[in-house]
Amino acid sequence: MLEIDVPLAEKVIAGDEEIDQMEVELEEECLKVLALHQPVAVDLRFIVAVLQLDNDLERIGDLAANIAERAVALADTKRITPPFDIAKMADAAQRMLKGSLDCLVQG
Repeated sequence: MLEIDVPLAEKVIAGDEEIDQMEVELEEECLKVLALHQPVAVDLRFIVAVLQLDNDLERIGDLAANIAERAVALADTKRITPPFDIAKMADAAQRMLKGSLDCLVQG
């Protein structure tokens, strides 16, 4: 059976606005670089990739907040054991996200 950590879920929900603001700031910085420096080739592709990543990470933040909102809504309901291991699935998704971000940042 899953246990729902309501304080953690509320913290995730509260963090969504911060992620939204960070997305706007990063997009503005990328647009500034495009306007002022007119990058080409590899630099231009990198800026475009960062803009796409920025949007993807903001969307991941939205989805995390949605999951947390559902968790809070379900906190007081009787729970059943799901037919699959949600924790295992969540761990795999976290590893994939971390690995892909590490590739970009380190490589």
